[in-house]
Amino acid sequence: MTDMSELAAVIANHKCCLFAGSGLTASSGGATWGELISYLKTKFGYTSPLKDNFQILGDLGRKVGPEILYEAIKNRLTNIIIKPPLSELMALQWFTVFTTNYDVALENSLREHNPLTVRSIVTGHEFTLAGVQSELLCVKLMGSLEISYNQQGSMVINLGDLASARELRARIFDQLASHAAYLSFLFIGYSFDDGIFLETLERLIKAIGTPANTYYALFREAPDEEHLYLLNQYGVKVIINDLPDFAKDLSREVRLRDPKDLTLKRIPGTVNIIV
Repeated sequence: MTDMSELAAVIANHKCCLFAGSGLTASSGGATWGELISYLKTKFGYTSPLKDNFQILGDLGRKVGPEILYEAIKNRLTNIIIKPPLSELMALQWFTVFTTNYDVALENSLREHNPLTVRSIVTGHEFTLAGVQSELLCVKLMGSLEISYNQQGSMVINLGDLASARELRARIFDQLASHAAYLSFLFIGYSFDDGIFLETLERLIKAIGTPANTYYALFREAPDEEHLYLLNQYGVKVIINDLPDFAKDLSREVRLRDPKDLTLKRIPGTVNIIV
């Protein structure tokens, strides 16, 4: 697979951050951004000419009540888990994990499969020291369903929330930019049309300039000419594969490069074997 060996080496050397979107849990009870909007439209019988998802949620909140909408989102995304082989990704040597997901499936899976102590960062006011060898930070850029409505760290579900989050959680985004300046990133669970994904890339490039390290992004299908051009401008190498197959292949490649993992051995001049 494209760049698999290079990417695996970066992860094994503890120099890569995972950046996960809603596609990570879409196959195990979760919902992509678009699927969540469709679910809420159906649930509340909502129609409008609006196209932007944040605008839709803002309008829907005005019609049914923001707290009712918040609880509906929370209920839809509660009790989601990450199943194998995707859970194999959680055991890898990530420097830090970032996510735009509201649910807690990612941090729960990290705690189950990763040997490090996992700490969730939601508001940006939590004491953090990224890179501590005994800890793995899971930074939630868009809030958490575990936080009550209208509280610091609650889910960002409309444009007003987004504007407030950018100000109140400035430390989180500063941390994201500082990581991006000297680490590689792997983006998974996003689509080409995901505004959050593209906006995040734009903010990173604006903050740090041309990335010194490689960014990788996994997609199921090849990008069209426009998106490929944009990703090339952002310095992103595109990997085309289904997420489950990618998780299995990447996990194996990283383990082959981990001197502490004796379950796999690479024998020069022969195929890799399981011992």
